[in-house]
Amino acid sequence: MIDTLEFIVADPRTRRKMQEKYWAEQNEVIWENQVTTLTNENATLTSKNETLTSKNATLSGKVSTLTSKNETLSSKNATLSDENAELRRLLQQAGIKV
Repeated sequence: MIDTLEFIVADPRTRRKMQEKYWAEQNEVIWENQVTTLTNENATLTSKNETLTSKNATLSGKVSTLTSKNETLSSKNATLSDENAELRRLLQQAGIKV
């Protein structure tokens, strides 16, 4: 309240300086709030990035496991196909129609 009264009775030059000081303080508060907000957003995004990186590593491991299982199954399939062909050949040699 005293600041308001001083402003009212001040000469125009002093009033202008008081306004400049007031707005400089307001800009400082605004700046500090923006920095705090951006810092918090950065921390949140960093945390999300770490989580996604971890999930990516987990998924990469699962893909590797599935790829390995797929190769194993493909190999077994090839083996079974060869055995099937051999059994057909043996059955045909024995005179049994398949």
